[in-house]
Amino acid sequence: EKSKQAVEMELAMAKRALETEKKRGAGMAVAAAESKQTVEKEQTLRTALRDKLSATQAQLADTQEKLSAVDIQTGLDAELNAERARVAEATALVDALEESLNEGEQQ
Repeated sequence: EKSKQAVEMELAMAKRALETEKKRGAGMAVAAAESKQTVEKEQTLRTALRDKLSATQAQLADTQEKLSAVDIQTGLDAELNAERARVAEATALVDALEESLNEGEQQ
């Protein structure tokens, strides 16, 4: 049969082992909570990055549309300028013909 002192020593050792396990368990719980927070932060960041990417893609598409419109407008401006030059040429020709006709009528 064990002596009272031996039983008390075993009890003290069991209590220490239990405290150690509690501390270990608490440490694991803290680590798990920190890990969960890290995962949540990463997910939040990923979501924010996806949102930013979507906004950037939409902005890019809008910019591309505007550039296409500018290209079209530039082409139309060039055509308009060419047409103006043809009209000016034709007007000068008509003016010259009128002047020539007026001179012929005066003679």
